Amino acid sequence: MLNYILGLVEGKQYDLVVWDTAPAGHTLKLLHLPQIFLKHLEAATKFYMNIYSYFEKLRETVKLQKGKRTLLEIISSWEALALKIVDFIRDQEKSEFIIVTIPEALGVKQTERIISDFDQYELMVTHMIINNVVKEADCPFHQERKAMQTEYIKILENRYGKRIKLIQVPLAPHEIKGVERIEQISDILFSK
Repeated sequence: MLNYILGLVEGKQYDLVVWDTAPAGHTLKLLHLPQIFLKHLEAATKFYMNIYSYFEKLRETVKLQKGKRTLLEIISSWEALALKIVDFIRDQEKSEFIIVTIPEALGVKQTERIISDFDQYELMVTHMIINNVVKEADCPFHQERKAMQTEYIKILENRYGKRIKLIQVPLAPHEIKGVERIEQISDILFSK
């Protein structure tokens, strides 16, 4: 998948490629794959080098033709691709990571885990969208929600406000459908 996205970017067919993913688990595993693959290839190369002479003797014994590409060449090309993908996702000129969360316990906990993983793999999160924020507490229900959300927003601001741009998107009474509503959200997301 990351190779496909890299191909889209390098193909210059599009000005911008947006990859919108699920918030947790599988996406993080996908982002970890290039590094895991590199570690595996390192071990595979060492293993191959240890048994290379046995392969050559076997090939000569059974009179096999030499292949067009050796296993070591194939491993090297995979390694080069994995390194290219790692460089791509770490390149802040080509890749940007935006976290979307909600101001509730589970949302904040998942956000902490995701940002910790991104930090570990040197992936820079530039923006955090805090979605469904109650702005006008016009009834007891909204007053309680707003008080609860305010505490979680403070946690996010204290932990990440100095290094990540936090953007609060208010809870809307309707779905965000149609050009007019999308423009309203766009004004919030892209205001300077």
